[in-house]
Amino acid sequence: MKRAALIGIPPLTLDRRRPLSRQIAAGIRAAIQTGRIGIGDRLPASRTLARAIGVARQVVVAAYEDLAASGHLAGRTGAGSYVAIEGRPSMAPPIRLLRDPDGRPIQILPLA
Repeated sequence: MKRAALIGIPPLTLDRRRPLSRQIAAGIRAAIQTGRIGIGDRLPASRTLARAIGVARQVVVAAYEDLAASGHLAGRTGAGSYVAIEGRPSMAPPIRLLRDPDGRPIQILPLA
């Protein structure tokens, strides 16, 4: 893997008393929102990042899953994780439109 893949990840100072995966996700999310990591950039493999910051691989996997759930990352097993958007989750279109008893529209959105 290219060394440059780790350049966009900001230095992380982890507080071992708080959930590590959330801290890692927050650091990566901030790097995406400030432009340090751009749309389409590939993040380091979970094993590589875990080794670089001294945590278990599962901690990084949990952080990547959190970022994917919020719409910040996209990826496939074995192909890597890529920045999907500019730090804003995309809104899915409503599944269908309902009306309340007063005739006002109610949107039903898919669960993320």
